[in-house]
This record gives sequence, C-alpha cells and structure tokens, in this order.
Amino acid sequence: MEKLDFTAGNEKKFFDFIGKLGSERVALVSHTDLDGIICAKVVNKVVDVNFMKFVGYQALDKNLVQELKNEKVKKVIFTDISVENILFLREIEKFADVLIIDHHIFQHDLNSTNTTFINAQGYSASYICYYLFYRVQKIDEMDWLVACASISDWMLFKGIGWFSEVYKKYGDMYRNDENLLKHGKLWDLQYILSLVLIYFKDNLNMAYDFIPDEIEKVPVLEVYAKKVREEIENQTKLFEKQKEIIGEVYFWLINPKYDVREIIVNRLCQVEKNRIFIVAQRRGRFYHISARRQDKKVNLPEMLRGLTKGFLESSAGGHIPAAGCLVLSKDIDEFRERLKKI
Repeated sequence: MEKLDFTAGNEKKFFDFIGKLGSERVALVSHTDLDGIICAKVVNKVVDVNFMKFVGYQALDKNLVQELKNEKVKKVIFTDISVENILFLREIEKFADVLIIDHHIFQHDLNSTNTTFINAQGYSASYICYYLFYRVQKIDEMDWLVACASISDWMLFKGIGWFSEVYKKYGDMYRNDENLLKHGKLWDLQYILSLVLIYFKDNLNMAYDFIPDEIEKVPVLEVYAKKVREEIENQTKLFEKQKEIIGEVYFWLINPKYDVREIIVNRLCQVEKNRIFIVAQRRGRFYHISARRQDKKVNLPEMLRGLTKGFLESSAGGHIPAAGCLVLSKDIDEFRERLKKI
C-alpha cells in the first residue's frame, strides 16, 4: 500500500496509542454505514474490543459519554466519525484516552495530550484503518471488505495500485473510470452488504455479525437485500412526482419503509451532475438530510453548515460532493426557506 499523506496526525502517534492499550477496557465507536462497519471489523481483528457501538452524528452527546463511563473503558476508538463537538471530546478525555481515525473534512485538529487524531483525505476510513492496523498485524483476508467499503463511499481513486491488486485477486478488474467501476464482482458485493445494513438498521451489531469474513458467503445475504431493493425501486419512482425544484436544487422529503435515502440520492445525482440533490427523511425528533452534487462545484459541507447555522442540536459535515446534516423536525421548514435564498 502506498504511504498515506496524513492531513492530521501520523503513524507515530497511532503506534504510541496502540502501544499503551495494555489490558485496559477498550470501546469502539463507529459510523453506521458500510465504511463505518468495516472499520470496526478491521479494528476488532487486531484490538481486543470490550464494547462496540455504531452511531450517527446525533448520538455524540452526553448520553454516549455516560454510557462509555458506565462501561468503565479507559481507551475509546472512534472510526469514520467526524467529531466536531470539542466539549463532548473533553468529557471523554476525563476518564479515557481517545483515538480518532477519520477521513472527513475537519474544522479543528483534535490532537491533544489525551486524544490522537488521524485523518487522511481521499481514502475511505476503512482503508486508513487497514493501512494502520496492517502494520500491527497482517490482515490480508480483510482486503476485499476494505475494497467494498471504499467503493460504497466512492473513495477508490487514491491507492490505485492496491485496489488493482485486490480486484485482480478476486477475479475482477479495477478501471480508473467512474462509469466502468459501477460494474463487476466487488461492486455487486458492496451493494449487497450496504442493503443488508439498511435492512438491519435498528440492530447494526447483528448486521456486523452477519457480514462474513469469507467473500464466498456474501450471496447468502441476498434474502435481506432483496427486500430493500424493492423499496429502492418504489421510492425512486416517487421522486419525479414529489421533488421540489428550488433553483439548482432538487429537494425531496422521503418517507420510505427502509432507510434508503443515501442509496437513492447517490443514484439520482449520477443523472444530473450539475444539480444539487437534497433528500430529507424524518426519524424521531430529527430530519436526516443527504446532499449530493457530483461536479464538485459546490462545497456541500460548507453549504449545509450555513443552512443549519443557529439551529439547536444540528450538525453538518462530509465531503465536497457528498455531505449530510441533521436538523430538528421543527426546523425543516426554515431549512427549506433558507434553500430558496442561496
């Protein structure tokens, strides 16, 4: 694997943290998408994790702090999570050392006496974890999972030499072309895995257990993926009827049986790459909002931060062409009004 160009932190800081793990209790907190789940697979292959939890950004709060404290952990590893609440982090630092491995655009370098922050741009978080933990223990058997996670996050245009080798190993061919990469064995496998996570959205620890270490076992999961595929087709047909056109933005309030928001917006944005697609789905007190613009002419994290400025309990982040935010249900109308003014 090519040497990573770290945006924050470095390999030495990583090894310093790993070298001090000892026998203390370790918690692993990761994101809920395929990249986050595979990060957890990679870390847990090397580190003896005592407590594991998959969370969305809205869960980075005092309740999570208390839960970690109750678990009596002394080390906390965050993967594929953009931690922007400094106070949240400082509360955890009172009882544990922290390692954050991420790939999102960040506003603050979080490195401190008690926190090791590792960030590299243009790679999936799974790839960064694999790169680092491979130097602790050879984990070649996880290469196909890391490749699938990178495909699902559309982070496979760096480290091309490694991806080419992995594709070839499993009877596939890597092509440095967006359209050609949407076909083939690994593309199909990552899609099945992503659909399985949607099916088990309310029990991601079960989904984690279901994802096999052996590539040959993935097709068994199609029984779950099929149900989600049907919902994706049904919801995609509704888009043309229900979308709201706001300047260069397609805005859509979606209400699916399964949480297919991300997959649908990723599919839609490929059709018109110069349009901003914003799809919002209500879940409990919040609207979870996904934004896409594939020509990269708009910094979507920056735009979403502006649209949610001043909203209580809101958060926003991501990558230039693909970002997301969270707003309270009461603020969705104001969010729509602000869209009309950009």
